Amino acid sequence: MLKSAKKETVIRYNVEKEEMYIDRGNSGETTFNGFFPSINHEAVKAPRHRIKFHVFVNRSLIEVFANNGEMIMDKINKLEKHNG
Repeated sequence: MLKSAKKETVIRYNVEKEEMYIDRGNSGETTFNGFFPSINHEAVKAPRHRIKFHVFVNRSLIEVFANNGEMIMDKINKLEKHNG
């Protein structure tokens, strides 16, 4: 979902387990909190083998809505200092 040369935040779906994952294990500065570099997962059923995702991203937040809001995941990302 978010990626640079050295950092990324990944959203994936496991069809067999019917689970969605947000992986922040390599999403930049993670040492400020031991829980931050995590892989979070939630069950998401796929009626008729289809899922509708809406993903909203800004500099500090990732929100994922599945199946018209049936399941919601949000993750706060640590802001990094930028020049300018």
